[in-house]
Amino acid sequence: MRDRLEKKSKMKSHKKDLKLDWNEDMIWWGPGGIGASYTIDGYIKGHTKPFKMD
Repeated sequence: MRDRLEKKSKMKSHKKDLKLDWNEDMIWWGPGGIGASYTIDGYIKGHTKPFKMD
């Protein structure tokens, strides 16, 4: 994931991109006050959607 982010700065938090690195038993631990996500949908909802400027 890190290499793709460095080489292709256009990568966003879309399901198809996240599925390349997200394991079924993965937990994303966010910074204090944000919490954790147990699924890709939860990650998108709780960790990327609130920061989007559409």
